Parts: sequence; C-alpha cells; structure tokens
Amino acid sequence: MHDPYYVRPPDYRYTLVSEPAYGWWTGTITGNEQMLLGPVRVLVFDEDGNLRRTEETKSYPIPAEWEEIPPRQEHGGVRWIAEAAFKDGSVFIEKYLDRPRHVRSWMPRYPGRAPGEA
Repeated sequence: MHDPYYVRPPDYRYTLVSEPAYGWWTGTITGNEQMLLGPVRVLVFDEDGNLRRTEETKSYPIPAEWEEIPPRQEHGGVRWIAEAAFKDGSVFIEKYLDRPRHVRSWMPRYPGRAPGEA
C-alpha cells in the first residue's frame, strides 16, 4: 500500500461548524479555547487549533433546543454553557491522524494508515 499524499500543507487549519444533524456543535469557550462537542468526545483546542484536552460528553449535555430544526440558541437550563461562556461558531483546527485512537475514532479518516498505527 502506498503512503498517503496530502495536498494541504501541514499547518493547514480545517474549519468545522456546528452540524446538529450529525451530532456535533462547535464554538468558543473561556480562555480563547475552541470546543468541538461531538457524539463521542469533547475536544478542546487552543486558539491556534492545537488539541489541548479531551473529555467525555456526559459532562456536556445538549439542550433540547439545540436539536430542533432550525436550532435555537437557548440553553434550557444547562449549566455548562453559561459556566464555559460557550458561543456557537466556527472552529479552526489542525488534523490529528497521529493522535490517540479516541480522537481519530470520530475525526475524518484519510487513505492509508495513520502514523504509528499497525
């Protein structure tokens, strides 16, 4: 099998936006951090798009209003949104093929194997 060839430069930052139909929400939180709240994990990035930490989604329940079409920005009494000062919006992140398996498990996959993967 051939090694994958990437057309984009290594410092390219991917833009993601909230997509309730796919079960993820994006935005900023306190400390100039970017948040990607997905169906499996919560990923928190710094302002340059570098992964800082991951957390389980159980600490971040989704307000019912966010799952409506079109989504409303009400919080429905969910505390973490106000505590983290979450603001819905685009996030700009780097790709993470060489990160832990729980991150790769729901980030887009590319042809070939990720570095270090058997």
